[in-house]
This record gives sequence, C-alpha cells and structure tokens, in this order.
Amino acid sequence: LMAGRDWMFESGSYHIDVSHLNSVVRFARLLPDKDPHLSKVIELCEYGSRLDNQFQYPGETPFEDFYPAHLHFFKALVGNENDQKMGIAYFESKLEQEPDEDDKQMIAYAMIDLLTRVGKNDRAIELAEKYLSQFEDPNTFSFTDLCLKTDHLDVLQRVARGKGDLVTFAGALLDAAQAQSQPQES
Repeated sequence: LMAGRDWMFESGSYHIDVSHLNSVVRFARLLPDKDPHLSKVIELCEYGSRLDNQFQYPGETPFEDFYPAHLHFFKALVGNENDQKMGIAYFESKLEQEPDEDDKQMIAYAMIDLLTRVGKNDRAIELAEKYLSQFEDPNTFSFTDLCLKTDHLDVLQRVARGKGDLVTFAGALLDAAQAQSQPQES
C-alpha cells in the first residue's frame, strides 16, 4: 500500500489516530505466535516508521524507538531465519550498550519473551539467569516457571542453591528426578 507513495507522508501527513496506532502495536506483543494478524501488525509498524518524528511517540525500554523496535520484534517472531537473526541481534545490541541495570532487565525480559517464542530456550535461560534470576512475579515473569517450561531444572537448582533457597532447590531436584523416571516418548 505504501510502496511508491512517499507523498502520503509529506508535510507530516498521517491517516490514522497515531495514539491508537501506538496502542495497537504495543498490545500486539500479546498475540499468540502464529496469529494471522501479526502480518498486519508488521504493516502497521512499517507505516508508523514512516510517520513524521512528531508522531512517533517513544516507548518503554527496549522499545524507545517504538515502530522500528517493534518491527524487529514481530519480524523475528514470524519472519524468515534472517529476520529472526536480525531481530535478536537488534535487542542483543541494545542489551550490550545499555548502562542502566534496571533497563538491562527490561531488555532481557523482552528478549526472553522473543527467544522462547522462537524456540531459542537455551539463550533465553542464559539471559534469565544473568538478569532475572531474582525475579518472581506470577503475574508477569517467574524465573522458576521459565526453568520449568523450558526443561532447565539444572539452572533452577544452581540459582536456588546460590540464593540459599533450599525449598526451590529441593523442588527442582524432585522435579528432575520425576522427569528422569518417566518413560521417554519416541
């Protein structure tokens, strides 16, 4: 729709309530991985990226550069292998360059969400162990839940032992023993 129509954006023109556009793109991160609407969200990000700077409201870390950052996120989620690599590299770069520890946690949180959704659980666990191992909130993120869902009980045991959390450590040991005793499906 926008290809070859640069005139659509001249003189700060826009064609949709930009606060609604911003909200739709932000909430689209909650869509399931294979949702057919994600391709439309990518188009909305492309549209938003072409708006005049006065209409590109900054987001929260790591989505300060709102539409381009979301474009990387969604293309990594549903695009080809190269899109996935580029999206992950975009957020990796933000993480490496961020001096603020709280913002590093926010970037890691977004990356963990993306990485688990594209099946890169080992990298997600590495980041979670480094940046979010102390974080337990059943409404947003739980390091324990991530370890359980991605079958990384060894990491949960190591972190629990390091924190002196004997209850979680014992629970992780029991879960690991139970998983080993169950017959493997072929």
